[in-house]
Amino acid sequence: MELKQLRYFLAVVRLGSFSAAAEELGRTQQAVSKGVQQLEERLGVRLVDRSARQPRPTAFGELLLRHANTVDAALHGFERELEAMRAPDVAPLRIGASATASSRIVSAAVMKLREQRPGLACHVFGGIDVDLLPRLERSDLDLVVALHTQPDLGRDLSSEVLGYETYVVVAGRDHPLAGAATLSARDLAAQDWLEGINLGEVKGALHGAFEAQSLPPPVAVLESTSPEFARSVLASGKLVSVLPLSLLESDFASGRLRRLRVPGFEWSRPLTLFRRRGPELRPGVLACVDALHHAAASLPAAPRLPLVEVVS
Repeated sequence: MELKQLRYFLAVVRLGSFSAAAEELGRTQQAVSKGVQQLEERLGVRLVDRSARQPRPTAFGELLLRHANTVDAALHGFERELEAMRAPDVAPLRIGASATASSRIVSAAVMKLREQRPGLACHVFGGIDVDLLPRLERSDLDLVVALHTQPDLGRDLSSEVLGYETYVVVAGRDHPLAGAATLSARDLAAQDWLEGINLGEVKGALHGAFEAQSLPPPVAVLESTSPEFARSVLASGKLVSVLPLSLLESDFASGRLRRLRVPGFEWSRPLTLFRRRGPELRPGVLACVDALHHAAASLPAAPRLPLVEVVS
């Protein structure tokens, strides 16, 4: 069943004339008549009584009417909303993005938006979820894309997972563990650690991995919320840390940093899109959500590793 055939049928019944329906729809009378006939052939029943002075729905036509009007109204509503989404949006788009989200998804989405909506201004604010989500709740931001490190989410916010990011243990190339063929949890426990602030479940997973080996979690000698600071300090070869894998590609390629592979010490966390519940999103925000989905779909999938992996 084609939508245009359904709309031909509705117009004929509503206007009581094939010619009037054709004029309203901007089609020839022959095209409208043929469309209704094709619909009848598709359904295997007669929908319109053409023998009367004015075309009237048959019993089967009346049955179709009950459903067709609902379908047509819903489709018209969708078309109006889609047109509104494509309409110009003069208000700047305010996006909160973690460093990982910016490198993997947000940058690609914003550049796509510039092509689709060159007049839409985009303001991107860096941070992590614990800093950005309160701003989203206060309406200071329209969207937030960040690694979801905390277990709870405000009741006025909704979330959807765009992908997953892997956290790995990292050290500088001159660190004593960098050249080791095999490593254990005990090797890591004996090192000086740089820890991220507000890592939430990731920190819990790190400590849980040590406890699973009956080892006390190390006490961090340095803490920071800045991935750039962490990468620079790790390059000194004196500390180890846990960082998102996608932020380290250039460091691994250059040999500046090394990934330390230890069973039970890699985890994945959801890279999440957050927005406020309630009123419908304005066109520019909807367009951004669509661009984020396309950007996420174009990336290679990160492996989903357990948050806490116990190795016997």
